[in-house]
Amino acid sequence: MMHYSRNFMLALAVSALCFSIFAARRAAAQEIISTCLKDKDYLGKLEANAAAGDVESIIELADEHRLGLCYQANVTKGEGLLKRAADLGSLDAIYILAQSFYSDRNGTRARISIRKEKSRNLYLHLGNNGYAPAQFDLGMFYLRGLNGFPRQSSVALQWFEKAAKSGHMRAARQAAIMRLRGHDTVKADPMVGEQWLRGAAQGGDLVATKLLAEYLLEQDATKYLAEVIQLYEYLAKKGLHAVGVELGRLYRDFNQPETAYFWYKIAEASGERVADKEARKMEYRMDHQKLQGIMARVNKFVEENPSLNRLYNEDM
Repeated sequence: MMHYSRNFMLALAVSALCFSIFAARRAAAQEIISTCLKDKDYLGKLEANAAAGDVESIIELADEHRLGLCYQANVTKGEGLLKRAADLGSLDAIYILAQSFYSDRNGTRARISIRKEKSRNLYLHLGNNGYAPAQFDLGMFYLRGLNGFPRQSSVALQWFEKAAKSGHMRAARQAAIMRLRGHDTVKADPMVGEQWLRGAAQGGDLVATKLLAEYLLEQDATKYLAEVIQLYEYLAKKGLHAVGVELGRLYRDFNQPETAYFWYKIAEASGERVADKEARKMEYRMDHQKLQGIMARVNKFVEENPSLNRLYNEDM
């Protein structure tokens, strides 16, 4: 048997690493498509890091192949990389695999059926291991009867509440909606529902914050007025300027016309026509100097708190 020196073996290992980096960069250069937004050096390093077992690099490289971002789309190759990352213990990779199996509509019915079954098994594996995004998805599957899961509201709620306990704010919001008024076989429990809704709002979920304000107004507008105004003003500062309509009405009803006008103009700037109509009704009662001062404040507010109305979606 031949024996090699330690230095020789080290040199051999370095040479092999250099060759793998060179080969990876060469392969990347050959396969890169013209619409790719990443340079060749970055992709070469990504290939090398993935080859060395870096999980995040493997997942990123998988998406490049699976989605056809920088290489010709190759779902099989992308999923193969994801399986490798999954074997290294990545729950994120398993989750992306589950999504890929679920969303694939190509091939025969038998193939699609097999991939959906794999997707279900992966989702359940992740959900039972406390992976909150998968728990939320399972909730939606059971709520709507998707991905081969039966429509069962009570099971959906269980998954939503599991995800919510792990800090998934959209799941907390969904649990709140089901608990507040009841849904199908789920009985209404307003106290628990409000707790979930408050938790989601405090966690930064803007839709939950808006729903909470609306719910409190519905329960007792006088009792919760100060809190509702605080919630709406928070939303406006986050860029949801359309709530200026609600704030305008509240301040108008409590005889604060200048503040009401300010919020109507904020909403109008975001494209709310009803705000424009309400603001016009108030203008003739104010002198020109006051209107100019208010508009200066409106312009400053909009500049400091850019609108996200076009991006806002209550299904977020």
